[in-house]
Amino acid sequence: MISIGELLAERSKSSLRLRFTGKIEDQYRQDLRRRLKYPRTILLTIIAIGFAVSPLQEQSLFQAPEHLHGVLTLFAWLIAPVALAAAISSFVTSTPRVLAQAVQSAAVVAIFSAVCALRHLGLTSSFQYPASMLGIVISAVAIFGSFSAYRMIPIMLLFYGFGIAQEIYFLSQQSASELPAYTLFYFMLISVLGAYSDEMLRRQSWIQGRAASILARSDALTGLANRGAFNHRYAISFNQARRDKKMLAVLVLDLDHFKRLNDNFGHLAGDDALQRIGGVLSQVAALRPLDICARLGGEEFVVVWYDVSPEGLARLVERLLSAIRAIELTVPGQEEPYKITASAGLTWLIPSTESRSERVLAKADALMYRAKHAGRDQAALESFDSGHS
Repeated sequence: MISIGELLAERSKSSLRLRFTGKIEDQYRQDLRRRLKYPRTILLTIIAIGFAVSPLQEQSLFQAPEHLHGVLTLFAWLIAPVALAAAISSFVTSTPRVLAQAVQSAAVVAIFSAVCALRHLGLTSSFQYPASMLGIVISAVAIFGSFSAYRMIPIMLLFYGFGIAQEIYFLSQQSASELPAYTLFYFMLISVLGAYSDEMLRRQSWIQGRAASILARSDALTGLANRGAFNHRYAISFNQARRDKKMLAVLVLDLDHFKRLNDNFGHLAGDDALQRIGGVLSQVAALRPLDICARLGGEEFVVVWYDVSPEGLARLVERLLSAIRAIELTVPGQEEPYKITASAGLTWLIPSTESRSERVLAKADALMYRAKHAGRDQAALESFDSGHS
């Protein structure tokens, strides 16, 4: 899972780059595949259909000489299945990414090669295939296909370069007009700059949205889920435990003498303590997808364990409290590290149709206060009485 710190660090880097680092790039590509599933599939399907039906237009549209009919038909029907395979790989998002990229890259190269070859026939035979068609097809695939610009731009430059060179060569051979070469040159500028701008803006939008989404669900100081995110996820886990008849354990934890820490050493020391607690909870407490770790507010935290056995709960809680005791804060004016302790309340149940999630949380909170009244730096554990559900 990508942390907010990693996203913010990536966001602070140059916005002109066309690749993120590490797992952020992987997540971006995964999200992009889902978002472009339909537009990319439609584009490649239209291209496949265009090639498939082009033999019907050899005479009326392209005015192809009769001796080219068989060649053009075979040529079109070879390209159409490749484009269709790329469309299918775009639509079926479960296709392995490496395979989808290989199929789509092969389709792009095949399509660009096809239009270059058709333009060549137009220059060497009595075949109506203007240079602008080459530019239109490459631009459409590059911009509307939203393929990776760092891969697409070199491919476009290669084929545009070949097309322009071809126009210049036949210009010198046949004293033809310079207009097709100029047309392709400006198509190349539009395609390359358009693909680059689209990719850059798409990446900026994605990372801004991703960061904003995580910040909306996260506590800014500790990086844990905030109260709103906890309420949402807790309801989901509670209902799923009810359906699956799984044990759910809820722990409420509160730092001991936190006000004293703030009053004696300042709020920066308090913030440091909260951040360190957040790190401990992230590393020790909630490690599975349906487990939850959140800051409820102030110095109070909550952990929810899904599908646990009561026999192992005491060990889990003690491990957590021991990790908190091991935190050593450096505070101003004191040589010895400041030790942190916490009190916790834990309750567990298999939710029934009568169970209410808020009452379970309230029971854990009451147990936490029981631990505080008993001397702090300890936990009070008690199963949730079904009579209070």
